[in-house]
Amino acid sequence: MEIGLSVIQATNSPSQRSVLVYGQQFWFACTKSIQENTTDAFLVNVVAEYWLGGIKKIMFPVVFRQHWFAICLSFATCEILFAEGFNAREPPTELCERMLWFLGILGVETTGWRVVRERAPQQCDGWNCGPIALSVMEGWYSGKASEMGDWCAEEQRIRYVRRAVEMYYRSGIDEVPGDGDTEEKLGEDKVCFIWLCR
Repeated sequence: MEIGLSVIQATNSPSQRSVLVYGQQFWFACTKSIQENTTDAFLVNVVAEYWLGGIKKIMFPVVFRQHWFAICLSFATCEILFAEGFNAREPPTELCERMLWFLGILGVETTGWRVVRERAPQQCDGWNCGPIALSVMEGWYSGKASEMGDWCAEEQRIRYVRRAVEMYYRSGIDEVPGDGDTEEKLGEDKVCFIWLCR
């Protein structure tokens, strides 16, 4: 999922850096902060980015009951958007509470905010919810609707892998490291690249 989010950001250009994209760490940081009645260091950085101004959306994925959801805070419409591949499952019950709490630490007035289901490409199996969530998030990020026609999760998965390989190739990785190389030695991104090449 994280590598797919990197691909989306690298290959689409939202106007004036108006969309912030985070991995699941955003959800975990909100959860931890509420449980511990404090503000997690990760969220402190998110708040700082938001306060720089011009942010229209904050997006992140969440796994809930072994199923990926795409989540988006839309400041323009005052909506907490969510989408998932079956177009029938409910989001985490804590979604509204945690997002309203987060909006509060941003200093955003939460009166009138609502949770809205967005339609996603239909999932026809039990394992391709990730590419569907990525597709929806890419649509939110780029401003273009995600493809709904004859949507094939396997083709989407291959598309993200190809784009990831291309992105890392352009970033200057001139060789695929060997099996003995560790994450500490290579860095997380190169380890992901190795995984994609296998």
